[in-house]
Amino acid sequence: MTQLLRLVTTLQHEMHGAAAAGAAQPDDFSLRTADHHAMAPQGGYEYVLVIIGVVVTVLLTIYTIKLLVKPGEVGPGHIKRKILTGDR
Repeated sequence: MTQLLRLVTTLQHEMHGAAAAGAAQPDDFSLRTADHHAMAPQGGYEYVLVIIGVVVTVLLTIYTIKLLVKPGEVGPGHIKRKILTGDR
């Protein structure tokens, strides 16, 4: 276990040392401004997609909490009543 930890820390040190020692390479993926996974939205449609995703997530969260707190299964004809009473 100690050898594995030593190997990991050595590799991390080598990676960080190499990145700090050399100049920024233009073909380094993390330094490019285009085609990066953490880029800011470039167009209006991307903002629309993010807004739609946020709205869907908020609605799903609200309905999940609502149905967890008060499920609303109170009707005498609900399938749960038939299963619990044994009248199959």
